[in-house]
Amino acid sequence: MGGSLNAAQATAAPQMLVGAEMDAKYAKLDRVHVIKGWVDSAGAQHEQVYNAAWAGERILDGKGKLPATGNTVDIGSGHGDNSIGAPALAA
Repeated sequence: MGGSLNAAQATAAPQMLVGAEMDAKYAKLDRVHVIKGWVDSAGAQHEQVYNAAWAGERILDGKGKLPATGNTVDIGSGHGDNSIGAPALAA
């Protein structure tokens, strides 16, 4: 669920394999994020979130954002039909 690149690894673009599976009792998956965190030369912390894999045929917009998948939860009962999303995602 996390890791760090050492100085030798940081000179080349990282390559990674990501994957996730839904819990059998809960909702399907919407997306998998890769989160990059770093500290700049002034000591300030930064974070960038990347969409690595997602359910459906959605397309990233110009800012790297995905449209929402939708919602199947009945607000009154708290139950959903679990008809959207994916049982597993990988990239």
